[in-house]
Amino acid sequence: MTDINIGNWRTIEIFRAGTHTAMEGQEISFSDEDIDSIAAAYNGYHRAGYGAPLCLGHPASNGPAYGETAGLISKNGRLFALVKPDNRLLDMVQSGLYKKVSAAFLQAGRSA
Repeated sequence: MTDINIGNWRTIEIFRAGTHTAMEGQEISFSDEDIDSIAAAYNGYHRAGYGAPLCLGHPASNGPAYGETAGLISKNGRLFALVKPDNRLLDMVQSGLYKKVSAAFLQAGRSA
């Protein structure tokens, strides 16, 4: 999938199937089907009124927010986010202050 940029709306790749190391150090494997399930679950939560903020790092409070995530798209084991970053975040990314994306996931039944 090619990145799509319309106004301030962007699609960005945030995750891929494979084995990843969680912040606590354990290795967790994600299949293509897991990526499909993550996208479907998030989109359901988003329709119910929940939205994941765009943050710098992984703050415990999920703030401050520098934009919003409107939905997730799964394609061939890759997870893309449809996001609307605010101008502060766009400026920081375009100036090279931030070069990487790191998605945060909640386990089922846990809150932020």
